[in-house]
Amino acid sequence: MSIKYLLPYLLLLSPEVYAENLDGENLLNSLCQDFLSGAYIYIEPLKNAARSLFWSLLGFSVIMAGMSFALKNEDIPSFLAFFVKLCLNAGIFLFLLDNGHDIGVSIVDSLTGITNTENLGPSELFDLSYNTFNLLINAVSQSETSLILTTLMYLSSYVYLILMFLIVIDYTITYVSAYMLCIFGMFCLGFGAFAYTREIAVGVLRQVIYFALRLMTMIMICNTGALVLKHLSSNLAAIQTLSISDFNTLMFTTIFVFILSKKIPHLIGSLVINVNFQSDSGLLKVFNNSFRLMR
Repeated sequence: MSIKYLLPYLLLLSPEVYAENLDGENLLNSLCQDFLSGAYIYIEPLKNAARSLFWSLLGFSVIMAGMSFALKNEDIPSFLAFFVKLCLNAGIFLFLLDNGHDIGVSIVDSLTGITNTENLGPSELFDLSYNTFNLLINAVSQSETSLILTTLMYLSSYVYLILMFLIVIDYTITYVSAYMLCIFGMFCLGFGAFAYTREIAVGVLRQVIYFALRLMTMIMICNTGALVLKHLSSNLAAIQTLSISDFNTLMFTTIFVFILSKKIPHLIGSLVINVNFQSDSGLLKVFNNSFRLMR
């Protein structure tokens, strides 16, 4: 047997063995469901703890305001204005506290549903990566190139596989993080009862939208990557041998998709995190004034 046929076995075990023993779809689904199922049992305890925190801070806020009015000798209209704002804040954040999980999940599902039209998510990308990798290994084993070029093509195949798996893992972590934030972030909504801690509760809502936007973009990238892999697999099945230029094209495409998956989701998600509330123009001015009124 030629030494180039032994290279894949020297690098790693046979990829066909991995492909048979690992089911990408079941693996990803089971990992996500295990984490989320373990977190769902804490929804009610977190709600109870958040309610206790909410009413404690609300009572503390009333006491602080009463002391302030007594020391400053404020008039009745000022007290009525404070009471109205207190009731509005309490009603809004109490509603968010009781329905925070459902609202967060609805936001995530709504935004991800925009780009998940082809049902080509990370599980499909996981399987396609394996299939394309097997086609690459078979094509390299049939190539009539030198030992050095054959080694480079084998290494390129494994680099391709690692990069694609990193994309899938990044998506899976973002997916789990988004839904776990909807669960455990509910406790921070209890801080909405007090003006000086209300920014913590508002920050939870921003984070939910941030992860929803990031997940939406990751799904779009996974869909695009899956379509690229399908096109690549059809081309690999049609040709018998591969040249080094084919692998250069493969590596460039893989690195391009990998960098996009690292840059674009954070860029899109940060649109809601890096909002300039001090702007004096347009809609942001209205939002800024409304935010001050709520405080």
